[in-house]
Amino acid sequence: MTTYIFPGQGAQSIGMGKELFDEFPNITASADRILGYSIKDLCLYDSEHKLNNTEYTQPALYIVNILNYLKKLKDGVRPDYTAGHSLGEYCALYIAGAFSFEDGLRLVIKRGQLMGRAKNGGMAAVIGLKEEKVKKILKESEYRDVSISNYNSPEQFVLSGTTNDIRNIASLFEDEGARYILLNVSGAFHSKFMEEAKEEFEKYIRQFEFSHLNIPVISTCTARPYTDDNIHENLVNQIVGGVKWIDTIRFLRDLGEENIIEIGPKKTLTKLVQKINEAYDKEKVEEKNSYNIKSVAEDVEKEVKRLKGQVNLFWNKELKKYKEYGLRDNLSVVEFGCGPGYLTEKILNEFKNIKVTGVELDPYLVEVAKKNLYKENLDRVKVVRGNITKCDIESNKFDIAIIRLVLEHLIDPVIALKEVYRVLKPGGKVIVIDNDFEMHIRSYPHIPELKELYDAYCRKRESEGGRPMIGRELPALLRNADFKNIDFDIINAHNQIIGDDPFSESEGLGIPIKLVRDGFLDSKVLAGITVKWNKLMQTKDHVILRQLYIAVGEK
Repeated sequence: MTTYIFPGQGAQSIGMGKELFDEFPNITASADRILGYSIKDLCLYDSEHKLNNTEYTQPALYIVNILNYLKKLKDGVRPDYTAGHSLGEYCALYIAGAFSFEDGLRLVIKRGQLMGRAKNGGMAAVIGLKEEKVKKILKESEYRDVSISNYNSPEQFVLSGTTNDIRNIASLFEDEGARYILLNVSGAFHSKFMEEAKEEFEKYIRQFEFSHLNIPVISTCTARPYTDDNIHENLVNQIVGGVKWIDTIRFLRDLGEENIIEIGPKKTLTKLVQKINEAYDKEKVEEKNSYNIKSVAEDVEKEVKRLKGQVNLFWNKELKKYKEYGLRDNLSVVEFGCGPGYLTEKILNEFKNIKVTGVELDPYLVEVAKKNLYKENLDRVKVVRGNITKCDIESNKFDIAIIRLVLEHLIDPVIALKEVYRVLKPGGKVIVIDNDFEMHIRSYPHIPELKELYDAYCRKRESEGGRPMIGRELPALLRNADFKNIDFDIINAHNQIIGDDPFSESEGLGIPIKLVRDGFLDSKVLAGITVKWNKLMQTKDHVILRQLYIAVGEK
């Protein structure tokens, strides 16, 4: 699939369209008649220095973008999708058949005139900070009228506000290490300060009828495809609404689109798309190699119950280690990979004056955790969706971090541990609990086929980038993430002490059946294990022994 994208204001330069005006004389002549001046003279010579004025910039870019598209069309390649950044969206709508070239130009002329009238407003680019940090600075500042108007890339945003506010707020971003660049515009585009222009444009646009779209156009107002019925609405709202360029490109990527081609005078958007793609690809790799309940389990509800049993199985032993490692009341705790929230729930019940933040990537489990935890303890618990390798949490925030059965699912656990290190307070501790599937369950009578089952699980997990025997590595991983005062231990669960039920509740056939269906385990092996396990359970003084590995490190 192919997507054509069109740039907006800021992509203009003297000389743009140099080879195109003579190549497409009819379009150029039509533009001149509607404009009342020569578009060729404006773009090539700009003798009156008007090209950078909004009312001239917008029609000029609309025309040059479309001429570039018509030239591209000679290659015979029509896109499967299209989108445009702000003004560029008009070009996308044109190639999708929403309106004629002439009607599109008339709309753009009016848009440019109305936006060009805006005074006492300004815009600035913030480069080098993530969205959450930019929003936090804005929220905590005194400049309440400054807002994000363009979401350009994961670390590039444009702000709009009054001229004075845009200038005065600069130091707040520069103090955080960002580049802050004032833009050469007279108005606070894509913000509430354009409300008057929006109202006038809304009246003007009513005279136009739009045709059926024959190519999906992704709106940067909604980051979703236009419908034939919402073209008027989106074009009006676009004047005051933020440009959701990041979400637009991510939506295209979610559709499977990777061939995104910029059509315009230069590659303004291409660099932004590259940055968005880099972040998107990294995130997808991390998600693929993280625990995803719907891909792991045959029955999601049964898997959620199994996860509860998994917490119950080791809780008494784990609690002793947590206390030994410093967990107590009046601390701030974060649990990464909190799943359905069962461990967080036990911690909240054990320590009545503790506050816990649960971080979970799987959206389904986030909702389950909220449902479980928000019934009570609402003032002491918060559940957020996030990734342990790049969480949106401020630095030096928590006293204790708990990571339980998470690191085995990651390609590079050290990256995650360094992120955990960042969010811990100086002197804070991370407690890591994980499996080692070479030493998972021991039994009496001995069931040798269990080794084949765990070998199959290891092969599947390793094929996905995981580390199923990570338990033995925990001290080295903590050291590589710069933790100190490291300790290591093994937690045992023995059926002769806690009974059989906790083991039955923490294990299940869901994952083994999935291993068979995915080709990692022979069905005959699983059948043999089932028969021998049932026989074991009937044996007097039978033994089920399971281990987890626990380590602690200090910041």
